[in-house]
Amino acid sequence: MKILVTRDIYKEYQDRIESYGYDVLYSQNKVLSDEDLKDVEIVLGTLNKEYIKKMPNLKYIHLSTAGSDNIAFLEEVKDKVILTNSTGGFSDSIAEWVIAMIYFFYKKIGDYYLNQKDHIYKNLGETKSLIDSKVLIIGCGSIGLACAKRLKALGSYIVGIKRTAGEKPEYVDEMYTTDKTDELIGDADIIVMAMPQNDETRHFMDESRLKLIKEDSLLINVGRGSAIDTKALIPLLKEKKFNAALDVHEIEPLSKDSELWDMENVFVTPHATGNETMAYTRKVLCDLMIENLDAYMNHRPLKNVVDFKTGYKVSNT
Repeated sequence: MKILVTRDIYKEYQDRIESYGYDVLYSQNKVLSDEDLKDVEIVLGTLNKEYIKKMPNLKYIHLSTAGSDNIAFLEEVKDKVILTNSTGGFSDSIAEWVIAMIYFFYKKIGDYYLNQKDHIYKNLGETKSLIDSKVLIIGCGSIGLACAKRLKALGSYIVGIKRTAGEKPEYVDEMYTTDKTDELIGDADIIVMAMPQNDETRHFMDESRLKLIKEDSLLINVGRGSAIDTKALIPLLKEKKFNAALDVHEIEPLSKDSELWDMENVFVTPHATGNETMAYTRKVLCDLMIENLDAYMNHRPLKNVVDFKTGYKVSNT
């Protein structure tokens, strides 16, 4: 049997993987043949959907991504293999980006940078503070809570929204389920969306909810682009009703002719916050991968087991 490794890893991790005695196939950017795939039992990394059909002996997949929806609902996978993901591995880098975006808008960083380019020495006046700001976090999984923890430390009042009821961390001031969303949007100075992608979250922020956002507030999306109805969002942003920082987009890559590019009240990045652009993130992801591989080999409980009914991590793993 084989272990298929589809992600880049350091040699120390290769040595650990090879220590189990399986044949190990490293496939980064390589085209795999049917012969390569037929004996694969374990996949570590991302996975081409077409390859799954050619893996009759597949038993375990560990995804190096937090999102599982593109794999979890495949008929070849659902309820037939063990699936784990890397939920939590990207939380720190994404939370840091969220803080950066807030200060970008609150401290007029963009405007000051443009003035610097034009050699304009001018105080741009009033700025905002995170102290006493009200932050609504929609999606209180690992990413949302990582944002909450940092924002609370910076003086914000944190209101969380999650899919199901549960315990409230001490750094969240109030916690509600999604049915309370409409009542909470209008009071928020900052809205951070960190929702996964599934049928329930598609266009969660639709036209009616977008219109509830108060003037001069900041909408941040670091979950999935499909959670916001882009066609409804653009007119409101053109009116400069509020500001937006968008790392994820309904259609990716964002088209070159999208109006979002040229709006002064919008900051766009190319789904970069959840990529492995930090050495720390790469280490966290590889450590989790090896920990789960060792647990699988030794028949111990795995971390981040995916529930095939919801596409979410099972809450007690």
